[in-house]
Amino acid sequence: MYKTLLLCCCCLFGLVLEGQNYEPETYSREQAREDIVALKQGWLIVRLPTFRKKLEVINKRLADPDTNLATKGRLIKTKKEIKAERDTIRRNLRLTFNKHYRFSKLAFIDDSCTLKLKYGDTAGCLRDKWHELDPNIKIGDQPFYFARYGETSYETTTGVYAIVLTDRNFKDLGKPFPYYSRAELEEQEGIMKRVRKIFGKKRHDPAQKLNRKLFQFYNIVINSEG
Repeated sequence: MYKTLLLCCCCLFGLVLEGQNYEPETYSREQAREDIVALKQGWLIVRLPTFRKKLEVINKRLADPDTNLATKGRLIKTKKEIKAERDTIRRNLRLTFNKHYRFSKLAFIDDSCTLKLKYGDTAGCLRDKWHELDPNIKIGDQPFYFARYGETSYETTTGVYAIVLTDRNFKDLGKPFPYYSRAELEEQEGIMKRVRKIFGKKRHDPAQKLNRKLFQFYNIVINSEG
C-alpha cells in the first residue's frame, strides 16, 4: 500500500516537472535582441510531452509478479489518466500552434527526442503540422528555439502554467523577451486535478498571444536599430 501511494505521488509530481529544464540566470537586453532576430530567421520547435519515464515506472510495476490485483487496478487507472492528459496536451499544442503561430518556421518534436536535436541529430524526430514524422524538415545550421508547456520559474515569475520559450539548451529565455504566454487551467475529476487547457478562445489563446507579442517585440527591435 505504501509503495503504491508513493508511486502515485511520484507520478503526479512528475507531471508537474515534466519538460521543465529551466535554469534561472541573468538575461540581458542585448541577448533578448539577438534571440528575437534569430528566432524570426529560424525555427520554433514545440516539445510534445510523452510522460515516458512515468509510464515506464508503472509498466514495470504491472509486470512485477509480486504486485497484487488491487494495486494493479490502481496502477492501470493512473496509467489511463496520465495517457489521457498526455494526449490532450499534445493535441491541443498542435491545434493552437497550427492555428495561430506565424512568427517563424514551426515544427514539433516528442520531448523524449529533444536531446538528439540539441546535438544535431534530427533523424526520426521532427514532426510536421499534422504531427507526422517528416524527414524533409531540415534545420541545418539555422537557429532554433524550443517551446514547452509547464510552469514558469518562481525565480522570475509567480510560477504560472504557460507556453514557455527556451534556448537550445532548454534554458528559459527572459525579459524583455516575451518568452512565455500564460495558459488557463481546467479542473477535472480524478487523480489529475488540473488538466492543462491550452486551446483557448479568441484572443485569449496562448499561442495567439505569444505570436502577437513576438511580432510586437521584433518590430520594436528592428525600428530601434533603424
